[in-house]
Amino acid sequence: MLTVLNRTRPPALQWLATVAEGWAEQPAAGAICVVEGQLTETYVPGPEATRLRRRRLGLGAVAAFGPDHIHDVVNTGSTQALSIQVYTPRLVTMTYYAFHGRRGLEAVRTELSDHPEVVRDKSGWVAV
Repeated sequence: MLTVLNRTRPPALQWLATVAEGWAEQPAAGAICVVEGQLTETYVPGPEATRLRRRRLGLGAVAAFGPDHIHDVVNTGSTQALSIQVYTPRLVTMTYYAFHGRRGLEAVRTELSDHPEVVRDKSGWVAV
């Protein structure tokens, strides 16, 4: 389970062992800092890319990225991990993707960041 700890600003993300975020794009430049545990980020520099890149982010690691960055972050450790992620401009939406190997990525839904219970799929914005 991935938990957003809303008591902190910027919010801290708690990652239980072997938990993945799923392929996501935040349409803003940002950075992730690991403050506990270890994460592995698999990423592509944009939605048209098909070549995966991977980096391990240990305690104290900071990784910056641009607005077209699409990644899947996984807690690769045996204990929980904690990260802080910041974005500029502030996130309004996040788009989630399915990865299809050499065919690349396919957008499957978009969520409003302030209202995670409302998502956008191929039929439009819907409450879940």
